Parts: sequence; structure tokens; C-alpha cells
Amino acid sequence: GTLGTVSSDTFKAAAQKNSTITIKGNGYTWEFSDIPADTAASLTSPVLTVGANVPAVTSKLTTAGTDASKTLQLSFANSGVLPGTAKVTVNVKDKFAAGTQLFCYYFNPETGLFGEMQKCTVDEDNNVTVALTHCSDYVLTSSELAQSLTVAPAQQSTQTGDAAPVVPMAVATVLSMLAIAFVFANKKRKLVNN
Repeated sequence: GTLGTVSSDTFKAAAQKNSTITIKGNGYTWEFSDIPADTAASLTSPVLTVGANVPAVTSKLTTAGTDASKTLQLSFANSGVLPGTAKVTVNVKDKFAAGTQLFCYYFNPETGLFGEMQKCTVDEDNNVTVALTHCSDYVLTSSELAQSLTVAPAQQSTQTGDAAPVVPMAVATVLSMLAIAFVFANKKRKLVNN
């Protein structure tokens, strides 16, 4: 049969029972465990195209001179944030041998750049498993992409893979709080001394 929508109510029920949801497709499997009890997201379509040819992704890789024989595109029919972290297992036997280390990149269509999500190794059954929190277009490659194609990890949000400057904003927030605490401590000291 066809793979249909899995509602947020189904994910909430699984979370309450501490259950795992497993969805099997042609050459891939989704597994959701440790689902947040307050999840509001659903999975509108668990369909995954392994070996997709997404024009924007292909164009960007080709323009940079990336060897297409060392890449495998994954395109999810679902888009956006997932109801929890999904372990997606994909059979890559037609592209990569067991034991091959792969780099998994998320493609951001707004910036035209790739963000490295994680490294993984092809197992003895020619499967690779990646942990995802959102769906989009991904590339598995046996060599790192050129720096001109990627967003620096420090500038990449681990939640979404986008290019928001999360680390610098967090540092600025902490420094601001310390400055405010210092000012209040000095004012209190002056009031006590007077």
C-alpha cells in the first residue's frame, strides 16, 4: 500500500506509552523513539526518494565540480520539523560499499549551501542510519564537500541545519547577562557603602 499521513495524535499516543513508531518504505525505514509528549507535528508523508535528482542540489554539486558518483541524494516528500528525532535507515548498496564512511549534508534552498549534519558508516548490510529532526533534501557523500558549498558548523543550527548564527548569539546573550549582573552588583555595593 501507499504510505500515508501519521497524525500528531498518533505520535502523542506513542509518547504516552513510551512506544516506538516504525515505518517501512522501499529501501528505507523510519524509527521514532523518545517522542516528546507535547509534540504537535505530524508526518504528512513518510515517502523518501533514494537516489533523487533534485535540480537545485544537482546543479550546485555539478557547478562545484563534485564527483556525482560519490554522492547519493535523499529527497523527503514530507517537509519541515518532525514530531521527534527520527532514525532513518537507508539501503545504499547500489552506491556505497559496507564500511564506507559517509558525510550527510542538508541542502538549504534559501542559501544554496549545504550544512553538515553528521558522519555515518555503511553497515555490513549496506545500510546507513542518520538521525533527523526535520525533512528536506539531503546528500550522502563519501568525501567532504568543498568549503565553498558548505556553511561552517559554528554558524549552523543543529536543530534545523540552517545558517542562523546560533553560537555567536548565545555568547552575546551570556556576556550581556554578565554585564548587567556586574552593574547591579556595583550599584548595590555603592548603596551599602553610603
